[in-house]
Amino acid sequence: MPAPSPAPDDEPAKPSPPPWREFARSPLVPFALAASAGLLADRYIGVPLGAALVVAAVALVGWCFTRRATPQTALGWLLVSTATLAAAHHHAHRHTFAPDDVSTLAKAAPEVVRVRGTLAEEPDRFRPPRFDPLLTMQREATSTTVLEISEVDGATGWRSASGRVRLSVEGRLDDLHCGDAVQVVGRLSLPEGPANPGERDYRGSLLDKRITADLRVKRSADSVVRIEEGWRASLFGWLAVLRGWGTRALAQALPKDEAGLATALLLGDSTALDREEWDAYVRTGVIHVLAISGQHLVILGAFAWAVLRLCGFRNRYSAWAVALLLLGYALLTGARPSAMRAAVME
Repeated sequence: MPAPSPAPDDEPAKPSPPPWREFARSPLVPFALAASAGLLADRYIGVPLGAALVVAAVALVGWCFTRRATPQTALGWLLVSTATLAAAHHHAHRHTFAPDDVSTLAKAAPEVVRVRGTLAEEPDRFRPPRFDPLLTMQREATSTTVLEISEVDGATGWRSASGRVRLSVEGRLDDLHCGDAVQVVGRLSLPEGPANPGERDYRGSLLDKRITADLRVKRSADSVVRIEEGWRASLFGWLAVLRGWGTRALAQALPKDEAGLATALLLGDSTALDREEWDAYVRTGVIHVLAISGQHLVILGAFAWAVLRLCGFRNRYSAWAVALLLLGYALLTGARPSAMRAAVME
C-alpha cells in the first residue's frame, strides 16, 4: 500500500530570495546607479560636454532600434544614455556659464569693484569674532550670503553682467533680506582652491552652488546699499526672513557658546558653528544630529501628532496638519535635499 502523501502544511517552506535580489528588481535602481556613475565620472575624471551628449544621443538611437528585438540590450543602451546625460548635466552645472559671468572679471588677487544685484539668500549666517592664538590678525565678525549679479560698474559706466558671488560683509546685515536689490562696493577675487592634499576644496564647494567668485566688503555707510525691497514678493523671501529672525532670537536668548549649536540644531545653519565645534561632533560620531533630516522631522511629527490627538482632532485632519507642518519646516530650514526627502517620505 503506497504511503500517504504529506499534507500541504507539512511541505518545507521555500527559502525567501535574498534582499539584494528584490532591491535589484526595483525599476529605478539601475537608472539611479547609472546616473550616479555618470556624476562620479565627471566629478573625478572629467567628461567633455560635447562627447557626453553625442554618446547619449547614440545610446538613445540604439535603444530605439533594439527595444523590441532584444530588451536586455535595449536596457543597456538606456543605462548608458542615463549615465552620460547625468555626466553632461553635472559638467554643465559646474563649468558652463554665460559670457558675461562675473568670474571673467575676477582674478586671484582681490580688486575693488562696484556691482548691483539681488540677494539670493537671507544674510543670516553670522560668524561672531573668536580669538585664534595662531593668527596675528584676528578675524572680524562677518555675515555671509549669496549675491546674484545684474550689473557691474566699469570704465564706460554700468554694464549688464550675470553670475553668483559669495558675499562676506563685516558686521551684521539685519536690515537686508533675501530678494532685496542692493549695490555693493567690495574686493572681488576668485575662490581659493586647496593649498595642501586632503584640504577642503573651497572653490569646488562653491561651484556646486554655481558660485564663481568671492566678494568681501568692509562695512561702511555706502558699502552695501539697498536699492529696492524685494523679499515680500516671494515665499522663500518670507521664509528666509523668518529663519533670520529665528537665528537672531536664538543669539539673543542663549549664551554665545550655545546659540550656534541651537541654530544648527533647529534651523540647519551649520555655519553658525566654528570649525572646532564642528570637528568635535565629527570626532564623536554624532554629526548627524546637526543635519536637518529624518530624525528631526520624526521627532517634530510625533510631537505635533500627540498634541493634535490630545486636543481631540480627528486622524484625517491631524495627518494633513502634520504633513503641512513637516513640509513648512523643511522649507524653513533651507529646503535641503535631506530635509525635503524626509518630509516627502514622512
